[in-house]
Amino acid sequence: MSGFTYAPTLYPFGDSIQAWAAAALNLAKGNRLIVVGCSIGGSCALELAAIAPDRIAALVLIGTKARHRPDPAFHASALRTLQDKGLEEA
Repeated sequence: MSGFTYAPTLYPFGDSIQAWAAAALNLAKGNRLIVVGCSIGGSCALELAAIAPDRIAALVLIGTKARHRPDPAFHASALRTLQDKGLEEA
């Protein structure tokens, strides 16, 4: 049995977990994917499972919240703080 391993850097794929998941899914070959994610990568893994459940054989999540889609108001507020005041203030 042969397989492939992908470990993409997600940030260049866009500014949302949904964009990261779609791009990562396009990179991966096969229909029985084992997706491993830690922290925000785990949120991306959950999104992969949500958009392509038929392609995901298993998820391995490390330090990942079960609810991966943030409240839109909180998300917008966090982005404004990052843009206006920088990372340290956020």
